[in-house]
Amino acid sequence: MMALRSDCMGIPRDSIETIGAFEGPLELIQFVQVNDMAAFRRYLTQSESLLAKAGAARKQVLHPELVLSGMPRDELPCTAIIVEEYSSGPDLLKLYRALENDRATTFDDEYSLALEQDSAIRMVGKLKILRPLLHLLFPMDASKPFKNDLHLNRPDINATREDIDRFGRLPQSQPFFNVNINKFSAVPPGENASPAEYFSSVSKEMARATGPRVLGLGAYPTVSGKVIGCLTKGKKSHLHDDWNLIQIVYYPRRSDYLTLIPNLPESIVRRRSEVYQRAIQIPCIALSAT
Repeated sequence: MMALRSDCMGIPRDSIETIGAFEGPLELIQFVQVNDMAAFRRYLTQSESLLAKAGAARKQVLHPELVLSGMPRDELPCTAIIVEEYSSGPDLLKLYRALENDRATTFDDEYSLALEQDSAIRMVGKLKILRPLLHLLFPMDASKPFKNDLHLNRPDINATREDIDRFGRLPQSQPFFNVNINKFSAVPPGENASPAEYFSSVSKEMARATGPRVLGLGAYPTVSGKVIGCLTKGKKSHLHDDWNLIQIVYYPRRSDYLTLIPNLPESIVRRRSEVYQRAIQIPCIALSAT
């Protein structure tokens, strides 16, 4: 059994204990600030072999383009977002320790979270074959406008009109990844459920309503999981919070996002406002390691 040291790289003790005891697959999401991109690319290349030897894998390296909601828009929260997959919590902690010095000399700042992988994400590949059918069952009107009092009324969870305008000026035919970092509201009074049960119920409710429409557009989640611990808090206070759920959704075109949101059922949009306390959305493009 691997010893769990509370002083390991500043990882909070509760996170070490939770992650170290977790035997299922986990994902590590690192929001990193890097000033030397050449050094960063060397880190990505050199750490790849360590990941492979440990039976882990780097799934994505993304570069943020802008911020759509949940935090100040005047600066990007990080240079890159790294997503890695591990077979268990002990394996994640072991490799995280092994790369401590490399990260310290490469990253100017780091905010890292461990996710319990949603088992449904493994079904996405099979469900993508249903896209033509879902496209017919859930038709989208690309000309449907955003409503100020429904879609653009809460900058802590939604984009503003200015955010949508900035996003709309990006090349609309190109693909992108939307990183969603979500914090749920407290369990409502009278709700006969624990926080974990409530969060799980809300996550499934949102997925049932939005999932078929997302897949019908040819979009799909690449990452979806419950946050179980924070490994490194870093210095970027805008990212810090008691997050519950992180999802990364791939869209084949940026215009698909602008089509999806106004076409979601109003009841779901209003429900989202009820159950989400804060939601950061960060549109990103894929960043090559070479």
